[in-house]
Amino acid sequence: MTGGAHSPAREQDGDAALLPPALLLRHLEAAAGGPHDPDATVAVAWLAAEAIRYLNYASRSDEGVEFASTLYAIAGALSLAASRIPQLASQALTWLEANSGRLRNDDGAPVSDTLAAAGASGQAAADAATTLALCLGQMQSALAATNSRSPRPDGEARG
Repeated sequence: MTGGAHSPAREQDGDAALLPPALLLRHLEAAAGGPHDPDATVAVAWLAAEAIRYLNYASRSDEGVEFASTLYAIAGALSLAASRIPQLASQALTWLEANSGRLRNDDGAPVSDTLAAAGASGQAAADAATTLALCLGQMQSALAATNSRSPRPDGEARG
């Protein structure tokens, strides 16, 4: 897989772009337990970002969201995703602490300062993700009794 830590890996043959999201989901669920490697780990982080981008495009039309139940499901899935971020942040900070003896800053600044800043930012991200998960869960609950029985603009009834 190509691409470094600062750029998304891209497949050149285009086959990856044709993988249906449901199949990709099954592959990720099966691969979650490992084995893992750094390139795949970075690629999955970029995949998470691109998944949100996909949802941004899909949710702006009736093609991607025809029923309120779709938004209910999206809110629930995103609430779950956000609730997993604090564990990731914690594990990242634990890795940094455990490996601090072999880390160096390119500019010569003390690594301890960098780790302190990363720790504060990581904790803030974890706290924000917890709030995001709660708010998305509340959004899902608010949508629980909502349906799309009103007529569509073209006059066809929604089910």
